[in-house]
Amino acid sequence: MMGYIFLFIAVFTGVAKGYCGKKTSNYVNTITDGLILQYTRLTLCMFIGICLFLLSKNTFQMNIPILFISMLNGIANASFLIAWLFAVKSGAYLFVDICLTAGGILIPCICGALFFDGKITLLQYIGIVIMLLAILVMNSYNSSITKKKLSFGNILLLLCVAISNGTMGLCEKWFAYYTANNNIDCDLSSFSFATFFFAAAILRLSLTIICKKNKLNIVECYKSFPYKKLWVYIILIAFFLFFNTYLTTLTNTYINNTVLIYPLKFGSNLILSAIMASLIFKEKMNFKSVFGMLLITISILFINVL
Repeated sequence: MMGYIFLFIAVFTGVAKGYCGKKTSNYVNTITDGLILQYTRLTLCMFIGICLFLLSKNTFQMNIPILFISMLNGIANASFLIAWLFAVKSGAYLFVDICLTAGGILIPCICGALFFDGKITLLQYIGIVIMLLAILVMNSYNSSITKKKLSFGNILLLLCVAISNGTMGLCEKWFAYYTANNNIDCDLSSFSFATFFFAAAILRLSLTIICKKNKLNIVECYKSFPYKKLWVYIILIAFFLFFNTYLTTLTNTYINNTVLIYPLKFGSNLILSAIMASLIFKEKMNFKSVFGMLLITISILFINVL
């Protein structure tokens, strides 16, 4: 029961993060703006991790395997953010939600079954297929289909979005599985701090490279960024991002099978995001949105109930 409570709160933080992201989207017009925004919030996530660790009064315990998992998680986090920014800028936004959600579900579930004793039943396989169909339906609700062909570069970006998002889920499970099976008392806040440290370092390096390539002054880029208009949302996004990751990892310590976690997490997120878009941002519901939510509900029943 505790695992599902943590997962519910994680879903809520994910939807809240999406709300804040939509409110800030009008102010992020360039890749450098996007990288500065992401780097700032990752830095704040590091600060939250330090504060939680100090409040816990635990001793710092991190061996080489945990450091490696943290580094892999950080690399996946940074890769996801960078690929997402470039994919959206290149006009592949229509397919981004499909790829990140599909990767976020399939990779943790498949790897959980292969490496972490997470068996998948026939009904759960059917539920996952239904969930993937629901993703297609829900995405067509959010964007109108165009006849524009994806370039090879677009496809690579979308694959990176899918793989990196799925790898983050894999690392969350890997950390929970490794610490539980090796009796290692590594505080989750220190793991989270290390993850966001590696991610922030990669984004800062990427920002430096892009500024040099485009002959931009990085200091001027920071000065021109609208911090005064966005600082409240930046703090909120960092808070929701940190606890979305933190609580999902914590859920993995209570629920062993990843197939019970990630389809429920992403499916619930899609439903709540659609409801939020309708109630707050006045986006009209249509047949596709309702049908997509119905498919997600059926999928969750197949995976978590039957």
